[in-house]
Amino acid sequence: MELLAADASSIALPEVWRVVTGRRTDLLRSALDGKPTEWVPDIAPQEPGRWTPPQADHVRAVLAGPATAASLGRLPGALDVLVSWAGREDEPVLAEAALEAMGAADRPAEALDVLLAHARGPGSAVAVAAMARCSASVPPSRLGPLLAEALTGPRIKVTVRKQAARLLERLRPPRAADVLLRAWNDPGLHQDVRVAVASALRRMPEDPRAIPALTDAADLYASELMLRTLFQAKPSEYAPEHRPAYAALVRRLGRAADDPGIRFRAAKAFGAWVPWYADGFGDILAAVADPADPAGDDELPILRALLWKGVVGDEVLDVLASLLAAEPGDVARSRAVAVADWPGEWRSLLVGLRRSAHVEVSQAAWDIRLPVTR
Repeated sequence: MELLAADASSIALPEVWRVVTGRRTDLLRSALDGKPTEWVPDIAPQEPGRWTPPQADHVRAVLAGPATAASLGRLPGALDVLVSWAGREDEPVLAEAALEAMGAADRPAEALDVLLAHARGPGSAVAVAAMARCSASVPPSRLGPLLAEALTGPRIKVTVRKQAARLLERLRPPRAADVLLRAWNDPGLHQDVRVAVASALRRMPEDPRAIPALTDAADLYASELMLRTLFQAKPSEYAPEHRPAYAALVRRLGRAADDPGIRFRAAKAFGAWVPWYADGFGDILAAVADPADPAGDDELPILRALLWKGVVGDEVLDVLASLLAAEPGDVARSRAVAVADWPGEWRSLLVGLRRSAHVEVSQAAWDIRLPVTR
């Protein structure tokens, strides 16, 4: 090209470099020989496939430092160089750049082995991030054992285990669910890793063991982080046949919540899942209706969610009647006010109660226990 002949440094111009690497590969060797010293070639993933082996070898010889590691990682045959750089403890910048570049290496299974080894050391954060990119190119039969070792093997960092759990769910190598369940059933599993495993299992409802296993989250592992994570699930993420099981799980998890903020999230989550909840709401209505039952305070936000969704209607009249007919007290009064205080004309609800076959309630009870002013 006339431009390169007139000024060899023009290879650093993105437009010129793009033409040389994609169309005029015959100019690649001579163009790189005249490149500016400080310029770092940016090699796109698809470009090396257009080059001959000698051309790729020449480009690889040009790339020899931390700033060029990313481009080097996209070249065939570069893994050995990256591995040697990754072991340079005296040059941590170079070592980390090499680990990051391994995510695009042309021998991904070998690269993943190296990354897992370095994930135990000072370059752990970079190695763990590169694992995700590298794993996507590893054959499933090889990937499964590597991720299983990363999740359940000895002396593995928490960050590595969490990444392995995420990748097992995302890439689904053979027996991925078996590995996740084996980790879940380990009573000594780190809490943060357990949350990552739970997040992976809740996205695998097609395995009949996955959602039932998560009931342990309510019985044994109901940490705030665990509950928040599982409450994030949305019905749209699940096929219709899997929604009833998760709705039942959300209900059970909600009962395990003891923090007010988590109970609020539980009520909101259950409101989203309630159309698929198959076990009925009698226990919720009964608990709220009985001022002597302390569980009613926890169930009250759930009942309000059901009211918002329109899932319960006339049934709430029984609840109000029971509360207003009970012995006077702060619990009965506060629950009655909370139940009746939702969008809409609450007066119509009271009229409905008066005209129904519910417990007779005196005018004094309404006036004293359910203030009408706002």
